[in-house]
Amino acid sequence: MNLHFFFICVWLIFLFLDLYKICFHGVTILTISTIIPSLHPPKCIRDATRRCMSANNMQLMVLYIALYTTSLGIGGLKSSVSGFSTDQFDDSDKGEKKQMLKFFNWFVFFISLGTLTAVTVLVYIQDHIGRYWGYGISVCAMLVALLVLLSSTRRYRYKRLVGRVFIFLSTNPNY
Repeated sequence: MNLHFFFICVWLIFLFLDLYKICFHGVTILTISTIIPSLHPPKCIRDATRRCMSANNMQLMVLYIALYTTSLGIGGLKSSVSGFSTDQFDDSDKGEKKQMLKFFNWFVFFISLGTLTAVTVLVYIQDHIGRYWGYGISVCAMLVALLVLLSSTRRYRYKRLVGRVFIFLSTNPNY
């Protein structure tokens, strides 16, 4: 039990030190909970002699931490990615304006493709091979995406806001 508490504390420390990777940490905790047998209830085999065991408090705590962390990360990611993406294009340049439209078409396409893959391929893998494989593939995909994001940070455009953000947004409705 102390080892599991140690893993949870380590992940919480990483979580608070690096808020941009919050979703990655949630899915990683979920993956670890499917690999370590004491972090999930045993597989339910229904027969006359055995009853299904419910999850204990520690298992539920790990599950809820993983799910809430993932939800928090996705909420922060989804709300900021489109705004940050528009900052990469110059509205005054017609060529870049066309590129921005093309970017958002591909962006929506890949979001939809990722959703389709998650609800078909990953669910199939989880049901037929194992949950840890499905979650592990998700963690690896997020790690690759994170590495691509971090490797290209020098090329990003950052728009500086002058003054207070809410006043700037209220006085510039087309921003």
